[in-house]
Amino acid sequence: MNRPINPMRRKQIIRALLDALAMAGGYALEDSLLFGFVNDLVKPPLENEERTVITKFCDDEGWIRLVPDSMDPGLKQWVITELGRNTLASL
Repeated sequence: MNRPINPMRRKQIIRALLDALAMAGGYALEDSLLFGFVNDLVKPPLENEERTVITKFCDDEGWIRLVPDSMDPGLKQWVITELGRNTLASL
């Protein structure tokens, strides 16, 4: 991709990501499951680079957090933070 994400699409993706995590009711969602939900809400589906950029941005902002799994250290699962819930309410 190597191009910036359109600001409107970026906001749409972030909203969908935070919505999906908020609907999980405090449970962590595995990366592919999370982006399956996001792709249901955002068209066209996200490219891999968009996924990486958006998750890094949301993690850096403190809106989402990676949850480690002691049984499978390679598993990437995400949870929304309280700051993420507040941000979602303001979008």
